[in-house]
Amino acid sequence: MSEPVRVRDKASWREALLNVLKAWNRHQVWKILTAIVLIWIVSGLALHFAERGTNPAFATLRESFGTSGSPSSADSTTRPHLELDGS
Repeated sequence: MSEPVRVRDKASWREALLNVLKAWNRHQVWKILTAIVLIWIVSGLALHFAERGTNPAFATLRESFGTSGSPSSADSTTRPHLELDGS
């Protein structure tokens, strides 16, 4: 007697999952992009507040979010160089 109950539960579970996927699929791209941006902002703020006193790499919000500027503005002494000695 418990067998028909299990089949009905599985069917309702599948229906619920399909309904959620259909609703998500309507605006999927914007939801995913919004989620990515929100996670980036929250994690950047968390890094900033957790590390700002002890780690100079997270002293400013800009550094915490990983946007340190264009590569051309960086000091050439801080970038690693590959040197070939010709031998």
